[in-house]
Amino acid sequence: MADDENSDSDKSVRDPLALERTALANERTLLSYIRTSIMLFATSVTLLYLANDIRVSAVGIAVFLAAVFTALFGTWRYRSLQRKIATEARQR
Repeated sequence: MADDENSDSDKSVRDPLALERTALANERTLLSYIRTSIMLFATSVTLLYLANDIRVSAVGIAVFLAAVFTALFGTWRYRSLQRKIATEARQR
């Protein structure tokens, strides 16, 4: 019986901490998406600045579009997971 009480007490402490760790991991993932998007944007600016022909310009534009997509996808994913985390927190 005492083991059951200890496990319930441990679980009530660990669950909020697990939710907090998950939320922090979600934020780190968003920052990674943003960092990648900034790197892609800087690469596209460099390519467009140094472009001597149409192929390099096309690659620069493609990399710029990848930067925009990465930023939008990362933000969408962050918000989606944040809603799931909030729902999970409310259920406990």
